[in-house]
Amino acid sequence: MDEKELKEIFEFLQGAGANPQLCDTEVPCFETSVRAGLPTENWAEEAFVEMMSLPRKMLVSNPAMIVDVNGDSMVDAGISDGDRVLVLMTQRFHDGDIVVARIDDCYTVKCFYEDDEGKHWLVAQNKEKEDEYHPILLEEQENVQVYGVVAFVMRAELRVPTRNLRRLVSKEKEERRKNEAVPEWKVRRTIREIAGEIEVSRLWFAVYKMMVDLSVVDDGDIDGFCQMVREEVPNHGHLPVTKDLQRMEVDSFARSVVLWDEKDAPVKGTRFKQYKEIARKTEILLMR
Repeated sequence: MDEKELKEIFEFLQGAGANPQLCDTEVPCFETSVRAGLPTENWAEEAFVEMMSLPRKMLVSNPAMIVDVNGDSMVDAGISDGDRVLVLMTQRFHDGDIVVARIDDCYTVKCFYEDDEGKHWLVAQNKEKEDEYHPILLEEQENVQVYGVVAFVMRAELRVPTRNLRRLVSKEKEERRKNEAVPEWKVRRTIREIAGEIEVSRLWFAVYKMMVDLSVVDDGDIDGFCQMVREEVPNHGHLPVTKDLQRMEVDSFARSVVLWDEKDAPVKGTRFKQYKEIARKTEILLMR
């Protein structure tokens, strides 16, 4: 791409309301991390990975480096675990500046603050963990060096652990189900319709557990559930036995169906999948 083509692209982007900048300045990038938490060990020269090109305007006239952040002590300042930060190497600091500092041979990222007595502090920004991340008085430390100011945060990949989503969704579904009571006639109809899926008497446990999760039978009332099944399908070849179903309520099967885990379940393989499938079909029938 020649200079003319590049200029045309910039003009097009500017016309569309964007603010394009030419990445014309190289900055060293280190495959290491500074703690947004308690200070961590120093990085070595071999931690250098590559040069990254950035717009000159981002760097002003200062030397710079890029490092990753590890920890959550700066979340209230907009820096999260896994973010990458651009650090301008300078010795001019002001209250509120986010800095990278070395204490002895450990590195950390914190807010700089000078108190009324002229003493210098490094302060975390995480209200929920104020008891864990105490302000650090630099005058009490040895071999202290503040390397520079964080000028830019490069956001980490925006993802949330699936387990967190599953917990929140399960909680919301539970609340909704409490507000949408399933009538008894539908519960009994579900028993009659799911009966054709039951090949072994203990498989009724999957039906029972899903009904508990949906708050249509009382948790722990296995005997009452078995009695209801006997009333609806008295001639079924595999009627549930209270003691047998009670023996199934162990390990992950003692929790909600959504939390069942084959690694920690009383049945494995094909049989585990069969329990999950019957529970799923029970839910569909009850919600229909």
